[in-house]
Amino acid sequence: MWTKMLVFSGCLLGIGLTIGYAGEGNVGDKIRDRMRKRVQKR
Repeated sequence: MWTKMLVFSGCLLGIGLTIGYAGEGNVGDKIRDRMRKRVQKR
């Protein structure tokens, strides 16, 4: 029972974070920008 609740809660959290992140713009562009920043730091 607890396992199902934890899995369900995790799925909802993942969906919520994905929707929030995708709502900010093109996800591919965001990922590329983050990768560029990481490379520049090194």
